[in-house]
Amino acid sequence: MTTEIPNVPAYTVADASHDGEADRDPTADIAVAASIFEGNGLTVTTDNGQAEQLDSEITAAIPTLPAHPSSADRKRWHTSVGDITAIRQQVEERGHHAVMVQLAVMYLGFRMEGDTDDERMAAFKDMVADLELLSTASKWPSANAVIAYLRLDLNTSDATLKKQRRNEIERNAAAIKGLDLLVREKEAQGLVLSYNAVTVQNLVSLVKLHGITGLGELARNADDAGEAPNQSGLIELDATGVKNVILRRVTEPFGGAMPDVGLILDEGGERRVVGQLPISQDRILALLAETAKPEPRVALLSELSRLALAIKVYPTDMPVNVREGFDDPEYEDSPRRPASRAWWLRRDGRIRITQFLRPTGHVILEATPVDNFLDGLPDEDLWFRTHELDAIAANLLEPSRALVFSSEVADMRTEKLKQLRYRITVSTDAAKEEERSAIKLPLLAARQEGVEFQPNELDLSDSVFKPMVIGRLTEGSLADLATSTNPKLRRQKKLDRITLTVEGGKLTLSGGNAKGDQPTIVERAAKSLVVSIHPEDWFAVSKALTSIATSDGQFVYSIDPEGLLLVEFQTDAARYRLGVPLLRGRERSNRHLKAFEPVRCDPDADAADTL
Repeated sequence: MTTEIPNVPAYTVADASHDGEADRDPTADIAVAASIFEGNGLTVTTDNGQAEQLDSEITAAIPTLPAHPSSADRKRWHTSVGDITAIRQQVEERGHHAVMVQLAVMYLGFRMEGDTDDERMAAFKDMVADLELLSTASKWPSANAVIAYLRLDLNTSDATLKKQRRNEIERNAAAIKGLDLLVREKEAQGLVLSYNAVTVQNLVSLVKLHGITGLGELARNADDAGEAPNQSGLIELDATGVKNVILRRVTEPFGGAMPDVGLILDEGGERRVVGQLPISQDRILALLAETAKPEPRVALLSELSRLALAIKVYPTDMPVNVREGFDDPEYEDSPRRPASRAWWLRRDGRIRITQFLRPTGHVILEATPVDNFLDGLPDEDLWFRTHELDAIAANLLEPSRALVFSSEVADMRTEKLKQLRYRITVSTDAAKEEERSAIKLPLLAARQEGVEFQPNELDLSDSVFKPMVIGRLTEGSLADLATSTNPKLRRQKKLDRITLTVEGGKLTLSGGNAKGDQPTIVERAAKSLVVSIHPEDWFAVSKALTSIATSDGQFVYSIDPEGLLLVEFQTDAARYRLGVPLLRGRERSNRHLKAFEPVRCDPDADAADTL
């Protein structure tokens, strides 16, 4: 039985001169064109609809292993990498393809050596020692696997050779991490990996779509975007269930029936159907799913989860357990509370995401939903409980995954609980286990024990916010900056600021010896403007913004040189404002930050019940 799970076109950081991959549209979404689950294997089509084929000699080098490989099975798999390397070295014209196969086989070999990265890293560190090679410390978990597979000995006095080998390790290990990110998305949709030539063929299609350089960029972008969402609340999806939910959603406008695709003839403005195109229903489903959108509230939660990653989480100077007396504030090794992201729903219907416990300058997001987040406006300020937000992000971060979820609101105010006011239930009919198919997100009263807590806000009053530049940047231009200039900036040593220059119809980013620019439409500006922002803020903000599809394909930016870069944009779900503090010297500006201050309120307003 073959089930097709549609997706949207792939986004590739292309480098045609370095991996042989073809240039692709840099504004396309990060995803795979169409993926087909067949048995335990995954087939991914390329742009021309053809799956990448392995030649017979390479295919013969790849063993077929059971779902749970034994030690002997794993050894056979590891040996196959050497066989493929030999093929790669024999014939130049087949070398490029063998490189992609080699990467896919190394990835599967790394995956089969344990259930966690720690277990896999330990296994390959032992292998490196057994081979009498020098292991390495790297942020990429598979680095020692690459050393073992490719026999890249770092124990050499030749500095040039050592550098070449380190670069080869870095390139392959980063690409393996990028490939892992793509495969994990598919596993969340129900894919089970198998160890055979068919699976390798499917992985090679992914490598070809993104390129080895592009896979490395995916890994680095994910690494720079901040911490990954907590995966403990991830709901496992069933592949057939996913297809059924998508089928129900996309056929709803057609009365629940799958439409046919007709051939339309236009004769002088008069159009008539002259025939039916021979397109399979699976392909029609894939085409419809490319334009399908999640339910409005789910779409908003998905966007907010992605945009929240623009806000970096830093430790504060507050010990974790100072109240209980366990942590000494004067002892520098005492664990510190993080300035966690806090989500607030204000009584005017706007949602703010800010850093709680951080009184200094930081990125702040404000969203005005197109539809009320609740069924009406709340009569008091509310905040979202953080633990459940982690589960929301784990499940809704990817728009293609959010498509199979729905939501409902329960008004809990009549229960007269101490803090609980509303409960949002986000659920799916595509879950593998019915008892693990929903997340219940509490919205709590902002006041606690006589104190009303409020979020940090942007001060955009006319007397404070005085932009010298107002301009527009297209989605494509921002994506180009993020994918072409950001890698150069990240390679700079001791990068302490990124300079933004607006002049002559261009927005230029620079830092160290790296520089990149994109055309911009300037609506109001001084002759030129030069400001700086913190590198961590720029990397996180640009990563978050490039994950969003705006209604008009543009971002409007305003720069007040006294302290703020404001980015505004509209989606189908909400109107957004994202405030990024500028650097004043080495510190982020506080000028446009209205910091949280606790407000005393009537403690009798709280009922005695607990949540």
